[in-house]
Amino acid sequence: MRDLLWANFSRLFRSWVFWGAALVMAGGALAICIGAYHGMTLYDEPGYTVALDQTLFQAEQALGITAAIVLSLFVGTEYSGGTIRNKLMVGKSRETVYLAGYLTCAGTVLILFMLPSLAALALGSVLFSVPPVTPGAILTAFFVGTMTCLLYAAVFYFIVVVCGSRTWAAIISLLLAAALLLAAVKLSQALEQGPYTMQLVPTESSTSGETYSIEGVAEDMFDGLVMETVPNPNYLSGGKREVVQFFYDMNPAGQTAQLAGLSEQDILHPVRIILLDVGLSVVVCLGGIWLFRRKDIK
Repeated sequence: MRDLLWANFSRLFRSWVFWGAALVMAGGALAICIGAYHGMTLYDEPGYTVALDQTLFQAEQALGITAAIVLSLFVGTEYSGGTIRNKLMVGKSRETVYLAGYLTCAGTVLILFMLPSLAALALGSVLFSVPPVTPGAILTAFFVGTMTCLLYAAVFYFIVVVCGSRTWAAIISLLLAAALLLAAVKLSQALEQGPYTMQLVPTESSTSGETYSIEGVAEDMFDGLVMETVPNPNYLSGGKREVVQFFYDMNPAGQTAQLAGLSEQDILHPVRIILLDVGLSVVVCLGGIWLFRRKDIK
């Protein structure tokens, strides 16, 4: 196992795809910090500041897409180049080869997560104010992000092993990463709906009688209408909200979205997320090993 890991990481650190992705992630984090600082100085309003946690995990929202590209190309090259076959020919068991590959992928995604986080932490500590969240909350976020890396690695490595083709693995992995990101956006929008919303209603139907006006808009446009606070039909409550929150926590793209929103709200269920990541990673790895043992390696 140690020899396989050494060989895998040696090849990884010689990969231009990996270093290019790492630089893009770190550069994106620095660009976000610089952009936030520029906005802060541009407004130049008394009391207007940007807290460090507002920029700390923003770049990590692209982690899924980046990991899909890097892992599919990196592991797919092992198949196209015959490296996997050579490992088996020298007597390594399929279980050992699979686990070594997964641990390498997990380390790869973890590096892609930590580099932008540490870059944003280093630059943000100089540019921005002390975050309102506690250091414990930031450490929890880092730990949750680490578990997210394990799940991303398990899923994308499984896809590469099952496909055996670098091209198809890249296509499927990118489509899955995009689908997870889109699902996270939809779930987040559903959870952000408040219990009440504002709506224009006829004056005779109003119970509050609140007037409504917009500067620069003709008053007669709203004749007979008033703004009323009404129940939001899109608000999720009870069991529906719990189900949506569960799938949002289970989705690795939803987890990175929660990290990015750390300044607005603490991660609601960090223990649940950690248990889901570990459990799903184990299940996916066991399934991958089972399929890899039966796969014909040409």
